[in-house]
Amino acid sequence: MRFSIFDGIYYGTITDINPNPVPDGDEDEPAKGFVHWITIEGNNPGLVKSGLEVHVGIPLDKNNSTKVSWFSSPSTVTGFVDEERVLSTVEAVATQVHVKEMETVKKGDPIVSLSGSDVQKTIQEKLDKIREKEFELSQLYSKVGQMEVRAPMDGIIASWDTQLGAQVRSGEWMGYVFNTSDMGMWVEVDDIDVLLIKQGSPVKVTVDALPGETFEGEVMHVDTMGQDMKGITKFAVDIEVKGGPNLRPGMQARAYIDAGSAKDVLLVPLEGVFEEDGVQKVEILNPDGTTKAVPVKLGLMNDRLAEVKSGLKEGQLVITGSSADLLPSQHIGNKDSIVPTNDDNDKDKDKEGNGGEKTPASN
Repeated sequence: MRFSIFDGIYYGTITDINPNPVPDGDEDEPAKGFVHWITIEGNNPGLVKSGLEVHVGIPLDKNNSTKVSWFSSPSTVTGFVDEERVLSTVEAVATQVHVKEMETVKKGDPIVSLSGSDVQKTIQEKLDKIREKEFELSQLYSKVGQMEVRAPMDGIIASWDTQLGAQVRSGEWMGYVFNTSDMGMWVEVDDIDVLLIKQGSPVKVTVDALPGETFEGEVMHVDTMGQDMKGITKFAVDIEVKGGPNLRPGMQARAYIDAGSAKDVLLVPLEGVFEEDGVQKVEILNPDGTTKAVPVKLGLMNDRLAEVKSGLKEGQLVITGSSADLLPSQHIGNKDSIVPTNDDNDKDKDKEGNGGEKTPASN
């Protein structure tokens, strides 16, 4: 064999002869005769590839390579002996070619990367399932450290509802732990007492179940709006109590809120105080027997007495009822009056009628 692109003669072997003769010539020209197709295989010197023109001859002398009877018609290299087509099994787009022509490869080496919409969809579905399983796995790993519920603080277990074999859901209430060192209580006070209570006021707490014990407390919050309790306005007061080991939630307790104290102050009976046009006043008895309503400024008070900061002097007589309750013919201080005076000796007469009483303001 002699190739047109380089010099030299190369030897091959006839591996197949077609016994059927075929016309010799092109389709556009009349045949010159008949020829037989034969197949020749030989070693590739390194530059031979499909489509290359080659002249084929029969050697006349085995010892002299130059004595060759060459066939008149040239032939063509049709392919390689060990050759396989690389086919795509899907409809896709070539995204990357990993080889070049005449490059040596080994079995299993990547040749070309393909991408298609159906392939991408399948890959994405698989990736989504993998991510879902990874998320489920991470959730399970995170629950490993939560399989044991531990006490959130030092204290006493109370009202535990979860029993052996119970199905527990996330966020479900299982019970609680309380600490007796700090507890809370709330009380209701009326609209008069609430004015004397402030946040931070000290409190002493007694418990019916623990006679003789007193617990210290402090006012934490006072409601700014009261609620009507059967016609009586009540305000809620939250108190923090420094407890003890014997104190339990739900025990009946009494709170004594320290609203302040005052010494050597002027006092007036609480029933003698009334409000007129938004001003607190008392009615006093003048020496001439007439009455007069005077405004007063009050301080601390309890259920019987009120502190008077201004408006009264010690010794003045304060009417604890109302002079408006007297009959037209009655006068405060007269002997016919049903109101007791310093000159009345008849004790029984002092107790009759419906009139105001006079009480001196006391220190």
